[in-house]
Amino acid sequence: MKTKETKTKEVRVLLSKEEDSGRSHIATLEKNAMDTTNQIQFFNDINLLNPITTEGQVLKFLKDPVAFFENALMTDIKFIADPQPPPKGIAQMYGFDYAGIVANINACRFRNLENMVWDEKNLSVKFDEKCTKEIMESFYDYTKSEDEAREVLKDRELCKLLNARSERYNIMPSDLNLVAERLGLKCKLKEGGRDGWEFKEDIAWLRAKLEYESIHRLDGKAV
Repeated sequence: MKTKETKTKEVRVLLSKEEDSGRSHIATLEKNAMDTTNQIQFFNDINLLNPITTEGQVLKFLKDPVAFFENALMTDIKFIADPQPPPKGIAQMYGFDYAGIVANINACRFRNLENMVWDEKNLSVKFDEKCTKEIMESFYDYTKSEDEAREVLKDRELCKLLNARSERYNIMPSDLNLVAERLGLKCKLKEGGRDGWEFKEDIAWLRAKLEYESIHRLDGKAV
């Protein structure tokens, strides 16, 4: 009789949250969306050219704004001639500031709608709020392996004990730093505006230690 294999979920430990950086990144994306909307509105204000109204048109415009503009000159303006003048010639004939328009629309630095959505009703680009959670989590730092997670949890338990003892006996910061250095920990000011110092795990030291042990195991040497 075959036994059913059960997969164990990989343990990840949260190390830090750079939430301010995440919020700043989202604010930048919101500004990018506004800038993109302004570029599209500028194009839509050009006389005789059909406005951009659909997401498909937005994607084509962002991919190559100048090519989109020149194609619009060739197709939207009913110019009967053989041979048909080039886009720049058509622009000049209708009094368009070709160079100025090209410079303006080509200033759009965004070439896709990543993390953005097209609001067809208001003809505007907006930040996709569905991306908020994923973006914020990209600024979270987690352990990278089960060994790393296990060592971090051990160090956190050790830090709790050391922090309780150091508060109880009022140990000097210089002595705390010495202990932290010997044990591969950090000694830093307490978070949240609290007075005093506390022990914290040192993830850089732990990763270096685990890498060192891994290399020596591969060499067949005892660590």
